[in-house]
Amino acid sequence: MDYEAWRFWIDILQTVLTAAIGVYVWLVNRTRVNAARIRSMEDEIDARLDKAEQRLAKVEVDIEHGPSRDDLKRIHERVDDTAREVHEMTGEFRSVKSTLELIHQFLLSGSRS
Repeated sequence: MDYEAWRFWIDILQTVLTAAIGVYVWLVNRTRVNAARIRSMEDEIDARLDKAEQRLAKVEVDIEHGPSRDDLKRIHERVDDTAREVHEMTGEFRSVKSTLELIHQFLLSGSRS
């Protein structure tokens, strides 16, 4: 038997097996790292979704306590009524202003004569 030839082939087999184990370990570690990254991303997304759900719930509560469509209609009607009354008062104040100007003119002209 040629021990040198056997030793050569055993060394080659050992090198191939070591390389295969190295590749296997690299693949397993890469998969493990990817799984850990995915888990951390899932946790982060869950936390963000929880915050969004809390904010949405808060907005829904605020909307429930806000005025309804009928309430807004009544408020709009009251604002319209107020605007009409202010417009009427503007007309009345114009007539009062005219009357005061006449009284003022009378008093100014009456005191000279």
